Amino acid sequence: MPSILHKILCHGAEVVAEVILFIRQLSEEAAEARNKHIRMYRLNYARKIFRIRIPNKGFPRRKEDIIQYSDSDFLKKNNRPNPFKNDVPGEKWLKLFLKRHPEVAVRTPESVTAASSENDIRAWFHGIQTYLEDNAMFDILSDPSRTGVVLALKGDRNVYEIDRGQAKSSITVMFTFYANGDLTPPMIILSYKRLPGDIATKVPEEWDGHKTHLTLQVSELCTNLKIILIALYPNCTRILQPADVAAFFPLKCAWKQSVQHNRLQKIRPIINDLNNRFAAVPLEQRLSLDEQMCATKIGHYMKQYLPNKPHKWGFKLFLICSVYGFAHKFEIYTGGDKHHRINDEPDLGPTGNTVVRLTRIVPRRANHIIYFDNYYTSVPLVTYLAKEGIYCLGTIQSNRIPNNNKLPDKKTLMKRTVPRGHHEEQVANVDGIDISAVVWKDNKPVTLLSTYTGAMPVTTISRYDKATKQRVSINCPNVIKYYNTHMGGIDLLDSFVGRYHITRKSRKWTNRLFFHLLDVTIINSWLLYKKTLKQTRSDTRPLNLCKYRLELANSLCNLGVQGNSTKRGCPSSSSLEAELQLKKKRGPAQTMPPKDVRQDKTDHWQKWGDRDRCKYPNCKGYTFTYCEKCRVSLCYNRDNNCFYKFHTE
Repeated sequence: MPSILHKILCHGAEVVAEVILFIRQLSEEAAEARNKHIRMYRLNYARKIFRIRIPNKGFPRRKEDIIQYSDSDFLKKNNRPNPFKNDVPGEKWLKLFLKRHPEVAVRTPESVTAASSENDIRAWFHGIQTYLEDNAMFDILSDPSRTGVVLALKGDRNVYEIDRGQAKSSITVMFTFYANGDLTPPMIILSYKRLPGDIATKVPEEWDGHKTHLTLQVSELCTNLKIILIALYPNCTRILQPADVAAFFPLKCAWKQSVQHNRLQKIRPIINDLNNRFAAVPLEQRLSLDEQMCATKIGHYMKQYLPNKPHKWGFKLFLICSVYGFAHKFEIYTGGDKHHRINDEPDLGPTGNTVVRLTRIVPRRANHIIYFDNYYTSVPLVTYLAKEGIYCLGTIQSNRIPNNNKLPDKKTLMKRTVPRGHHEEQVANVDGIDISAVVWKDNKPVTLLSTYTGAMPVTTISRYDKATKQRVSINCPNVIKYYNTHMGGIDLLDSFVGRYHITRKSRKWTNRLFFHLLDVTIINSWLLYKKTLKQTRSDTRPLNLCKYRLELANSLCNLGVQGNSTKRGCPSSSSLEAELQLKKKRGPAQTMPPKDVRQDKTDHWQKWGDRDRCKYPNCKGYTFTYCEKCRVSLCYNRDNNCFYKFHTE
């Protein structure tokens, strides 16, 4: 049996253990309270450091930011009374705080233009330079930056419209560039998704939803990782940020060029093949350059509206043509970006770059002359073409001529004291190129710019005078005469296309452009056909455009096509009726097939028919045989073999 002393000692040990456990719990609670107090003190100290040091790193804080990082939450978490009204400090507290800490810089919210003045940016650079010198950190600079990209499925109909500012569908890519040239692996943030409720409720209380890039949490993290933050000047990151200027800007330019180029990807092979074949035809000395409309009203982002054109709605094309309307090269307008520009070519603006691209096929220093209107003409353009050995002449807007203080303005020329036909000329030397500027009064003043001719010699032309109601003769400078004579190549091509164009309605933009390009191709082939007859001095009278299109259609439909085989046995009622209807429509003479069909050496079989005169020229004989495919009666006997001659000569 245990003694009483033993029981007392055992019970005392249990009591001592409980006392020790109680003391330990009190120590842990005290330590936790002390650590909490230390954390809150550090948080308060970090807030003060954040308010004071951030302005020295190039980002002055606003009044709202200083009030946001006040001591209100510190008092609330420590269960201390808050002296502020509505738990938010007021203007009085802000003034006292700025008085206690004069090193804190405060910026006033301004508009982008006012906040991005040259003096402000220079002051920012000076402050950053002082900070870098104090910390000796010129060689460890890095620049983290981000950009947004959009991915789309191949073949998506809206693939070229997704990149127009749909921020919620973009993917963010973040890089860090170092001053020594190193680059961190990219961090990719997927497109916008709504956060599930269970995730949104578990985020830290201090999280602000990434409303700002520079917060207290970011500052504490950088302090722990020994990272020094330097904020760029507000509203000027596109100008001052090296990553945007040196990396992302060229990348996005290349992307836009690819998008602009691929807008025509469905018909790009046809465009390239036609341009190559058109450019293979030797160019004439005088060429004209202008725009053309493929008329349509379908809904498409490339559709343009030109109110001064006969067809105001449609796709716009730029062409360079000969005086007779032959299109040597064309380009479909897809946007005003600087795409497809070669490195050694100057940037002359959207219209000037179009002229430069179309004139790549023109041989240099071969006395070629190009005519264009005031939509394209500019002093830098004509200077560049003259240096390349290409002469040019075009009308120009008077405000595009620099230092235009010698040529009379429109108000002066339209006075009644200035006669109709009056002109003035000024010649200037620009980069070693002599340029002539001529202003001429007709119904309205017209200003022209030329690098190969001027106002002299002056001729006379006939104009209708409304005052006297009769035609009068007025003076006409030589440059006006040349321009009116050689500028109408595109207009002539438009008139040819408009006579017998393919009228097939379709809501697909590819079909509209394809048939328009087919019309242009037919016109080019017809012009080459007439030019060939003229150069060979053939006695054959050229076909007009209507008959030429019919012959071309007949040739393309029957070229290499096998003839229909005759069905054996008695004809059915349906075929007999067809023969009767065909007999009614048959005229007194037989239609001659085109040469391409006549000599294609495919299914030209002799058949026995009624007695008829041979249709071979200068043959007076009669025959019972005819060609099954050509439907032409031809002799085939011991003396004459007109059938062989007809299909081989």
